[in-house]
Amino acid sequence: PVLSISTLQNGLTVFIIPDETSALLNVELVVKAGFSSQTSSTAGFFPLYTRLFSKSGKSKEILKAFSMQSECNADSSIFKAKVPPENLKLYLEQIAQCASLPNFSDKDIEYELAQMKKESLAYSKSTTGFINSAIDSRIFYEEPWKHDSGIYPAIFSGYNAKQARAILYNFILKEFYTPYNSALFITGNITEKKVLEISQEAFKDWNSKSTDSAFKKLKTENSQQSKSKKFVLAANEFSPELTQIVVQYTSLSQSQADILSCAFNNEKSKYKTTVPQIPELNIRSADFITAASAIKNGNTRFILQALIEEPPKEKNIADQAQSFLAGTAECANLTEDEIELAQDEIIKKYQELAGNSSNLISKLAEFWAMNKFESPETFYQNFKKSVFQVENETSENIFKTISKEEPYIFLLVNNTVYKKNKKSFDENGYELVTQENASWYTNELLAKKAKQEMQTALEKSKADKNPTIEIRPADYFYFNNIETIKHQELKNGIPVSVKENPNSKTVAVCISISGGKSAYPESEKNLRAVLISAVAKNSKIEKITSQTNEETSYISFEVFKEELENALKKISDALIYETVSPVQADLLFREEEYEQRIKNADLGFQMKSNALSYLYRSTPFSKLFKIDEKERSSSSYQALLLEYTKLLDASLYSIVICGDIEFDNAIKYCQGTFEILKEQSERKTQEIPKPSFKNKERKVQLKHIYTTNLPAKLAPKESPRLVPTKNFFDPAQIYFKSPDNTDEDVEIFNSLLSMLCTEIQSALGNEILCKTEEASIKIPVGIIQADKLKRTGIFFDAYKIAREKLIKELSEEEHKNWACEKIKIQWKQKNLSATQTNSGTAKAMAMFQKKEQYLTNYLYIENSTPQDFLDVMEKYFPEEPLMKVYSADSKK
Repeated sequence: PVLSISTLQNGLTVFIIPDETSALLNVELVVKAGFSSQTSSTAGFFPLYTRLFSKSGKSKEILKAFSMQSECNADSSIFKAKVPPENLKLYLEQIAQCASLPNFSDKDIEYELAQMKKESLAYSKSTTGFINSAIDSRIFYEEPWKHDSGIYPAIFSGYNAKQARAILYNFILKEFYTPYNSALFITGNITEKKVLEISQEAFKDWNSKSTDSAFKKLKTENSQQSKSKKFVLAANEFSPELTQIVVQYTSLSQSQADILSCAFNNEKSKYKTTVPQIPELNIRSADFITAASAIKNGNTRFILQALIEEPPKEKNIADQAQSFLAGTAECANLTEDEIELAQDEIIKKYQELAGNSSNLISKLAEFWAMNKFESPETFYQNFKKSVFQVENETSENIFKTISKEEPYIFLLVNNTVYKKNKKSFDENGYELVTQENASWYTNELLAKKAKQEMQTALEKSKADKNPTIEIRPADYFYFNNIETIKHQELKNGIPVSVKENPNSKTVAVCISISGGKSAYPESEKNLRAVLISAVAKNSKIEKITSQTNEETSYISFEVFKEELENALKKISDALIYETVSPVQADLLFREEEYEQRIKNADLGFQMKSNALSYLYRSTPFSKLFKIDEKERSSSSYQALLLEYTKLLDASLYSIVICGDIEFDNAIKYCQGTFEILKEQSERKTQEIPKPSFKNKERKVQLKHIYTTNLPAKLAPKESPRLVPTKNFFDPAQIYFKSPDNTDEDVEIFNSLLSMLCTEIQSALGNEILCKTEEASIKIPVGIIQADKLKRTGIFFDAYKIAREKLIKELSEEEHKNWACEKIKIQWKQKNLSATQTNSGTAKAMAMFQKKEQYLTNYLYIENSTPQDFLDVMEKYFPEEPLMKVYSADSKK
């Protein structure tokens, strides 16, 4: 992708990567106003401002429609959204208003301030808060408040809304939310000229504000560095059986830390193979040690962690820590093979990044916020240099740097374990850290100074003019992309669709296998999923995935252009020449059964399975939805072997290839691999019966199954006590029949289903989660579900209110155009995000019989009028849903 960099008249830098293959725009406004900008007395107000940013005046409702995300990070606050190109002007006008002239209501400030007070207090008392505060305040002892763990609850909780407003407006807005301290990053289906034209107009009123703010002078100094770099964190919440070791190096460069992290995490590395074998460490397996690199506030860290068990009798925990340190330091002396492998993997990630405009623009935004530079162009040069820094690193330099440093060591132990080992900890120079002295503000002198400074500050603060024809982004995207899709059948009838995207660095493949779960009898309905998983695993292609639904299975992978021919050969060889051993089959069946058990424990899944089984009653399709709790039959392995051979039928397959590949080469590679398969049966579209709605209500007896993500070896010795109750906060669902004549009509239906769900969610509040199950041509049933309901009636009432509101908005002259636009925005964000990657585009194409259908749907939605939506709304969403489904244990 080609990056263009421009600076607007007000000083705002705009980074643009035009990408005709991405229907949506990725838009990110980045402001250098993150945790690293905090002072000891303003800690907490930067994330508070980030939360309030989109709640400014009239922009609040419009930005809500765009689902804008706000994040306060170490170095910046980021405001991002996926925006349809036709709405870029509207979106930028809103964020420009929020950036330049924010209008936060007292109600919003009071609400967000109260929420953050609760959260900061809870965090300070939590185990996570204890660990992070203890580590940050000792490694970054000079300014520990410049981190997310640095909020001082006693100060922060003392502010009222009026004082908060003074800090937000007189300090953060004036000093940080300025064009020179911000940058706009945009990629997607739009030209550089168009972006600059819209941006210049949208941000024309945003200017830097010169101020002599009293808050600017706030700076608390802390020169009290601990004499030791060894600390033991003790708390009752830590396991008495396991000790966690955390080692942090702070002198490495980012490229050195990244190389070490990558090398250490390789399963064949010395770190993963030799360290767990050190006898006195008593580490269960390589899964119990990790390595990572991190950069925050311009500080790079190389972090090692391990979970160790009780030391041998002649050793203690301090000895174990020393053995771990010595063992890991030796591992840092990388061999030539290790450093080359790590460098190749990191460079490969950069190449993948460069081939995806969406990921690249986000990485650029992150890099821009973290670094200081003289000009935008200098910044981009430095960004590109980071790849060469990785290439030019040597194992000698890395080992030399790490050998010179005495790292920070943190031991996390239970209080009883600390008492037993106190003598050895003291002898080895470990300082005790508890909840009482973990955070920086437990230093009375610093805390007092921070309060005084804030009190003092608060008191003081009392182009081209020729007419042109405007081409809509949807039309441009459709016609530009439709030309890049080509089709050809192999000699055995397998259709291959190729979408060329020469600007990317990778190629994605999605292979569809018709049949799915419906291809097998009820007793073996998961057999196809196991079969497809076996083929995927046997191919040994890195990061390959498989998925099976009721009527189709998919195998997907993404590789570099040079690897495509070999990857296709691997998958075809896995089909034709590989088989499944009994051990592998047993493992695959167990994995599938485990996934099915997890699904079966979900109350919504139980309810949906029961309802769909009823809707397809008296048809063979009904069996697919029934929850099967039978044990696997002894014939399963024989059935697997028999059915594996049936996958050699070419009539089952269709192939989609998307990315940096020429059409002729893609076809040639498929001919040399998949053309070997023979067409053993007639290729035909699977016929699926239609659902039959009869009863208006359905009561389902749910099984409340309690699950855990803990492995068996970490399970508690005693069984948890379950308290009997008659109050179950179960889900409820409402069902609708969708159009089943064209894919385009189904998309109109689904867009309304999604908007109804959003309106219901708004009516019910955030405590109750609402979601949808979209309809398709094959299964024309749309579902809206609400979870954890105290009473089912509130959900059904909320639907009526949402339906009435939507019909009213689509009918009234004053509101219908914006109501229509909101529906379109939500549909685009949900359905077009996939087009930002090759793998997402390949899957979007594979989902339909006509591979261009995802483009047609976009154009159809864009051309739809308020009346079109209103007609579908009134026809398919009646005042009383076709079927209400609820739990037998729920209250009405």
